[in-house]
Amino acid sequence: MFEASIEHDKTMAEVQTYLTDYQKIQSDAGLDEKLKKKLISRLPQNPKWVSHLSLWWGRDNVSFVDRKLHPHADIAVARLEPFDPSWVTNYPIFKTAAGDDDLGTSLCKLGFPFSEVNVQFDQASGAFQFTGRNQLPFFPLDGIFTRRIEIVDQESGLQIVKLIETSTPGLPGQSGGPVFDTDGIVWGIQTSNTTFALQLNMPALKVDGKEIQVPQFLNAGWAVGPETICDFLTSSSIKFSQKQLK
Repeated sequence: MFEASIEHDKTMAEVQTYLTDYQKIQSDAGLDEKLKKKLISRLPQNPKWVSHLSLWWGRDNVSFVDRKLHPHADIAVARLEPFDPSWVTNYPIFKTAAGDDDLGTSLCKLGFPFSEVNVQFDQASGAFQFTGRNQLPFFPLDGIFTRRIEIVDQESGLQIVKLIETSTPGLPGQSGGPVFDTDGIVWGIQTSNTTFALQLNMPALKVDGKEIQVPQFLNAGWAVGPETICDFLTSSSIKFSQKQLK
C-alpha cells in the first residue's frame, strides 16, 4: 500500500514538471502553433503514470500523514488525519517474544480472503467510489507456532528481522492481518509464506494416457514477530502494550 503511495508521489512530481513545461510552451507568444506542438511532443511522458490513488482507512474522508516504513520487514506505520479516539475502543496487546517453550501453541490468522471489492473511478469528481455490495467477512485460519526465523543481512551479518512461523500458510487477503493466540495476544503480523519440499510423491496418476507423479510440499506462514514489531513502534515513538506469557 505504501509503496504504491510513494510511487504515486513520484509520479505526481513528474506530472507537475510536465504540466509546468507544457504551460510554459503554450504561453510563449514567440512560438507558432507548429513549433509549440513539436516542443510539447518532446516533453518526457510515461504511459504508466498513476494520476489518482486512494487508500481507504475504514471510513470516508480520512487520509494519512507521517508514514514510516520498516526498511526490511513488510510493515509500516502512519498517522490518520483526521482521527477521533472514539473510533477505536480496543488496541492490540503484543507478546514480548516467542521462544522454544512456546512451540506448538495454537495460533490464529485473521483477514479478508475470498472477498472482492468493487470500485469505479468517477472522472467528474476525481474520486473512487464503491459499487455494488462489498462484503468483507473475517476469515480465521488455525495453525500452531512451529519455529522462530531470523532474516540476516548478508552484507553486514547483522540480524534484520525476527519472524514467527506457523504450520499453515496465510491466505491471500490475510497479509497484514494479526496472528494471535487463544487469549487474543498478538504474536505477529502475517506477511509471507514459505514452501518446503517433502521428498514425497502422490500415488501415480494417469493423465491423457501418461503416468505422472506429483511431488508433495508443505506450505507454512511467516509473520513479523513481536520483537521486530515492538522495536519498530518504539523507534517511531508509538505507545503500545505488551504481555509476558508464562
